[in-house]
Amino acid sequence: MKKIKPSLIGFLQAFGVIAYCVLIALLFNFLGKAALQPPGILGFAAILVILVFSAAVTGSIVFGYPAYLFFSKGKIKEPLLILAFTMLYCLIILAVIAIAYLAIGLVNKNKQPACTMDAKLCPDGSYVGRIGPNCEFAPCPGETAEWLAIKRAIYNCEVETVGQYHSLEVFARLKNGGTLDAVEPSIDDIVDVAREAEEKCGEIPIMTE
Repeated sequence: MKKIKPSLIGFLQAFGVIAYCVLIALLFNFLGKAALQPPGILGFAAILVILVFSAAVTGSIVFGYPAYLFFSKGKIKEPLLILAFTMLYCLIILAVIAIAYLAIGLVNKNKQPACTMDAKLCPDGSYVGRIGPNCEFAPCPGETAEWLAIKRAIYNCEVETVGQYHSLEVFARLKNGGTLDAVEPSIDDIVDVAREAEEKCGEIPIMTE
């Protein structure tokens, strides 16, 4: 039987360690998204058990065969070479993953979506187009960041009630208990926005002074 080179054994062991770590990371990611409440004592205990089990698995992958060669076969050089190649390939694979992750992040960051060419009529009669990165309409003259935040919350169905005062000051009470305050560009703008969102979000109560 042909003897397997220490470099190949080291690569296979490194690949096994990385593959196992990826599987555990996917498991934690899935559990984090699926969890409806904090893990509590039992959840933390389960995490600790998984970590201990993972240490045993990865330790067996890295040190199991070299330990067998050392204690059963009396070899020294080959086990050390296998360990060295395992560590080296682990570093190489991690470097490749890190570079790929950064490259994908830069590509996604610099990727500008193609926005449609439709325009929105502003209260003052001017028009604005869509801008990146989310292809939202550019602010109309007089629109503040706070007003845009209220509009976005309304269109995303995050608002429980909205209200306005005679001084153009408006507010939106969010479903999560928060409140947004802003100044609308013109009177009843918040009413128009709330009515536009009714088809998607249902009726939004409007409080007026």
